[in-house]
Amino acid sequence: MYKIIQVLLFVSVLSFQSLYAQVWQDLGDISGDAFYRHDDVYFTSPQVGYTVYYSANPDVKIGTIFKTTNAGQSWNAAKVSDGTHFRCITFMDDQIGIAGNLGKGSFDNTSDTIPIYRTTDSGQTWTGINPDPTNLKGLCALFKVNANTIYGAGRVRGPAHLVKSIDKGATWTVIDLLATAGLGAATDLYFTSPDTGFVIGMNATPFTTGTTATYKGKVVYTTNGGLTWSTVLEEPLNPTYFWKISFPTKTTGYVSLQQNTTTFQSVVYYKTTNSGQNWVRNEIPTALFGAPVNFRAQGIGFVNENRGWIGGGGFATNFLETLDGGTTWSNLTTTFSFRVNKIRFFGDYAYSAGIRVHRWFDPLATDEDQKLESSVLLFPNPCRDVVHIKLNADVWKQAVVSVHSVSGAELKSQTIENESSISMLGFKSGVYFVRVKAGERLWIRRIVRE
Repeated sequence: MYKIIQVLLFVSVLSFQSLYAQVWQDLGDISGDAFYRHDDVYFTSPQVGYTVYYSANPDVKIGTIFKTTNAGQSWNAAKVSDGTHFRCITFMDDQIGIAGNLGKGSFDNTSDTIPIYRTTDSGQTWTGINPDPTNLKGLCALFKVNANTIYGAGRVRGPAHLVKSIDKGATWTVIDLLATAGLGAATDLYFTSPDTGFVIGMNATPFTTGTTATYKGKVVYTTNGGLTWSTVLEEPLNPTYFWKISFPTKTTGYVSLQQNTTTFQSVVYYKTTNSGQNWVRNEIPTALFGAPVNFRAQGIGFVNENRGWIGGGGFATNFLETLDGGTTWSNLTTTFSFRVNKIRFFGDYAYSAGIRVHRWFDPLATDEDQKLESSVLLFPNPCRDVVHIKLNADVWKQAVVSVHSVSGAELKSQTIENESSISMLGFKSGVYFVRVKAGERLWIRRIVRE
């Protein structure tokens, strides 16, 4: 029986997200609309970054690699290519980068048959590479393992291949994933070493459209560089395929499931806590979203084992955040959070690529606030009638402590110097949030009243 996660969605405009969630900043002037999307984003330094973008407008059909040198304040086209669907991008260092093309014959108007593009001069020039012109059609994802080794996987709707380079993308080997792993399509990958990793996608059943489609999501695992594979996860429902994978720690990982039907009742993702050998199916009921419902889960990313995001193609709701590993979720949907395909992490920043490129920054990671995470003791949790709070005097001089409902309503507030107790008498059993604020400094935690 599937495990159904109880979800809390905060949907009001002035919701609790203003208290606990850092706003995702819209970067620069590379906006899109229903026809456009940035499929991937990659930063080589805090200032220098790249996105890959494709216009699906049948009258345009242009792929572009954008570059910023000022942390996303402005962007310039590093490469423009008619008929190329740039789908993924990764850099080996500040000079050498790899971009993947979805290729001809997938689901759009792409006409370019070159699956790999490589730059050795920070994106000024790009050279096309096709290590297997007969079979390799395109790529959906790239994963850098170390300074020399990079893998790629593709493509959505098939065929499924793994590509590997051990010389920074100069030369490549190609592995047929249908023959070796039983994958009919490959959409993303994650490797823990040059030989060990996962590829996600769908089983060997061919992709078809319509009500008769029976393909299902599948995750495979290799320990010998893709020569052989074992199946670690199969989705029971069809038509589905796994879309993106995120491992914030060695043991904890997440994968998103795209359901290609209009009748599904929940957003589905899987979670592992034993390095991907076992996965637990989790559901976020769509009844909590409100109409219309069209959340096709795609991008997923976790900055740590507890805090992460799922993006998708939904109209009423399309971007969700969890602070507790998926136990509860909040709605961060904005006008421009639509169709997030990829979430990446670089240093203290997270980046999401969709119709817009956004950046999220955790102030807990700055030098100024590096002590903030451990500067407040809140106990016990869960609590009953009283919760105790103690502040680190080096970080907090005076603070306002308040208790909020899951909708963001302030239920009580008090000012403390160092330590105090908060009465929870009269509060019903359930989830609340404790907020500590002094000036611009803010600390928030979820607490359970038994």
